[in-house]
Amino acid sequence: MNIYQKTIAYNSILRREILRIIRIWPQTICPSIISAALNMLVFGKLIGSQISQNQPYIHYIIPGLILMAIIMNSYENTVSSFFVPKYMRSIEELLISPTPSYIIILAYASGGVARSITLACFIYLASMFFTSTSIINFPLLLIISLLTAIIFAIAGLINAFLAKNFDDIAWFSSFILTPMIFFAGLYYKIERLDPIWQNISLFNPLYYILQIFRSCFFEVENINVGIVVSSMCLLVVVLFKVAMRLLDKTIRK
Repeated sequence: MNIYQKTIAYNSILRREILRIIRIWPQTICPSIISAALNMLVFGKLIGSQISQNQPYIHYIIPGLILMAIIMNSYENTVSSFFVPKYMRSIEELLISPTPSYIIILAYASGGVARSITLACFIYLASMFFTSTSIINFPLLLIISLLTAIIFAIAGLINAFLAKNFDDIAWFSSFILTPMIFFAGLYYKIERLDPIWQNISLFNPLYYILQIFRSCFFEVENINVGIVVSSMCLLVVVLFKVAMRLLDKTIRK
């Protein structure tokens, strides 16, 4: 395939993904916005008003809620949009086409990124109904958001490649992704945990991503931006290579 044909293939898959997101918007858009708004109301306003700290508690949790939406939606979009056609055996036409594997991965991942970044914007706008939150480092916020969305979009594809039934695509979200998000310090500072749980949290990569994300809204101490961003870029490359190998050796064999 030449560059023009590859561009058409990429745009076709991405357009289908975006149209799918728009067509079933009550499932793809609304739940995350409603969930984030309820978290802001219950934890941020009602419970947060009883918590004494240096800044309003709702300001502390809003970055975490936005990042959680990016993680969950980028992952869920790719894992479901690839696995369902795979399970229904309607994806063979794409797999036997001359479309390169990296174009397929890029297109599906782009759909997940588009959904997650769109939702992040909606949730930030929704937060304005509860409090005024300013962004102090928009370029870094954009970089971290995109890298996070890409990482978990490709992770969702990898899970879809390996999964044999719907239970296989649910276990990662339930038993790995959700605990990692909550132990990253979404609702609390890890310094308040017992030492053993603090140490566990420090081994959680999402903790450092969340801290960098928070630093785009307010000052956060002891964060090395360069190391975190470099590690995320390396992880994108590793996951992309893994996804390429799985698609070539397992799905398109």
